[in-house]
Amino acid sequence: MIENVVEGCLRAPHGRGLAIKRPHDAGRCQVKLIEQESVGTLHLDAVGGERIVWEVLEVGCDDNVCAPDDCRSDDVAASELFIVEGDSALGTAKNARNSEFQALLPIRGKILNVQKASQADMLRNAECSAIIQVVGAGSGRTFDLEAARYGKVILMTDADVDGAHIRTLLLTLFFRYMRPMIEAGRVFAAVPPLHRSEGSDSGRRKKEVIYTYSDDELVRTLRRLEKQGRGFKEPQRYKGLGEMDAHQLAETTMEPEHRTLRRITLGDEA
Repeated sequence: MIENVVEGCLRAPHGRGLAIKRPHDAGRCQVKLIEQESVGTLHLDAVGGERIVWEVLEVGCDDNVCAPDDCRSDDVAASELFIVEGDSALGTAKNARNSEFQALLPIRGKILNVQKASQADMLRNAECSAIIQVVGAGSGRTFDLEAARYGKVILMTDADVDGAHIRTLLLTLFFRYMRPMIEAGRVFAAVPPLHRSEGSDSGRRKKEVIYTYSDDELVRTLRRLEKQGRGFKEPQRYKGLGEMDAHQLAETTMEPEHRTLRRITLGDEA
């Protein structure tokens, strides 16, 4: 069985994407002319005059999904792409980010499980195809790490079970189709807090804001405040990223000086 691989993406009219599937015997020819941009057959003139027929599949990606809120910097090493779960979190993230070097790409709900789907199904999925297009380095065996548009890709999902599931689906996409990004240490998971507490005592005018990242850490923190004779307000539990305001999201999850990121490694594949 001949396995076709995705060679790249084109832009078609009306915001649709076209994914080119390269024939097994096409080699790594350079293409200098595209004669047709439509679903079906694509005839290309390769350098050297060889005529090659490629198959074209329509990618299920509309403009609302594919267009990232990009950053201004062209410095790949310094730039970051945040893949953000949900519209509510996206609105807060727009105000929390540094638009000089931080780009945002929203996803809506759980993406396709590419482990159980064909390559064609993956390309027709709006979120999967959007991520591949925005990263800009292709997919599969033709993935070109040097062409990736961002130095870091950061998965920013809610700190709950659903968020963990969405993060797992996103990682499956990267492991299967953009593996060199993980091998190069350029894929990260953001670590947002679960709780926000305010501690104070009679000698302090300014309240201390404390973020905790697990229920056990919250219990230890509250016990420590009690032993110190300090009071505290009822802790706020974040049900999702959208419950934080822009300042809270920035100082806990997005600002490089304060955030915690978990680098994804090949060991996470299991």
